[in-house]
Amino acid sequence: MTCNKDLLVKIDAYYLRNDQMHIQIYQCSCCNGLWKRTTFNEIDKWLEVGEVTVAQENYIPFDQYGYYPIEYFTTDEAYYYDNTIYCGNPQETKTIHNLRCTPKTLILLEIIKEENGGCSSIKEEMYQCKKCQTKWLITEEFDTHHGYAKSAKKI
Repeated sequence: MTCNKDLLVKIDAYYLRNDQMHIQIYQCSCCNGLWKRTTFNEIDKWLEVGEVTVAQENYIPFDQYGYYPIEYFTTDEAYYYDNTIYCGNPQETKTIHNLRCTPKTLILLEIIKEENGGCSSIKEEMYQCKKCQTKWLITEEFDTHHGYAKSAKKI
């Protein structure tokens, strides 16, 4: 967590999963960033926009010890609480998962990785928004079975 917890202001709270999971949404009074706090079996997890409580490779089935439900903090949910999270038109960002800047405003800084394996490929590029100066790592994956998937991670 990059923000000081003392600077967070609770803006919403609700329960999920038969009232077993408590969700709280906070906004930082210093940077205006949004945070989602999930509490399940007295274990807290803090999520920034675009994060998930449990990575797919670390998932534990619900009937085993250490289970924690999968919960996302999507950009659409964050937009409900703060409609200024997007730099530009939100509709223009829909083709790249988690991107919050209009693709038209992005400038390519560096090609980080480019691999082509015949029936699959992966490309990672670093971009910067010329409007808000935010840097993004954009990953484009392709395979002949699933097609294209694009996602962005704020750097």
